[in-house]
Amino acid sequence: MRIIAGEFRSRVLRSFEGRGIRPMLDRVRQSLFDVLGEGASGASEVLDLYAGSGSLGLEALSRGARRATFVERCASSLSVLRENVASLRLGPDRARVVAAEALAAAARFAGEGERFDLVFLDPPYALTRPGREAEGFAETLSTGLFERIASDDATVVLHVESGSDVPPIAGFGAPRVREMGDSRIAFYARGGGRRPG
Repeated sequence: MRIIAGEFRSRVLRSFEGRGIRPMLDRVRQSLFDVLGEGASGASEVLDLYAGSGSLGLEALSRGARRATFVERCASSLSVLRENVASLRLGPDRARVVAAEALAAAARFAGEGERFDLVFLDPPYALTRPGREAEGFAETLSTGLFERIASDDATVVLHVESGSDVPPIAGFGAPRVREMGDSRIAFYARGGGRRPG
């Protein structure tokens, strides 16, 4: 897995695979950032939830975003994430790693008044496949949590499996959905404004 464009172009990132883990393919990441366009490079604050190896947030930083916050709770993922941040020599002024459950961290950020211009949501399969966990995830998206951590012109990007439902996010307009191989990417704009792509 490599950084595709920008300051760290072609730099290799560590990755891993395991049960319930599916690193986003480079070509899917390329397509995702093509849709975002200047929305990635112009972001002051990026939030990468369920960050895994950090490939989405690191790509945004490489393309010109000012700072990224990475949230991950899995110990093995955190180890890989921290190695990737260190390999790019990113200090805390550009990359912050938070060891926590993603939605709990988002709620904490909301309580502390933090705001983000670009939010990546790349949850495990179980949270987007039909079942009780997916229902709980969708309910959280409807609570207004993301509206409270979003800047006025924020974009949220949700990555799920192809064929999975794309739930609404309170405070955001209906998403633009793109099918990319076996991935489904939904782009949400704050307040129903202009959607990416």
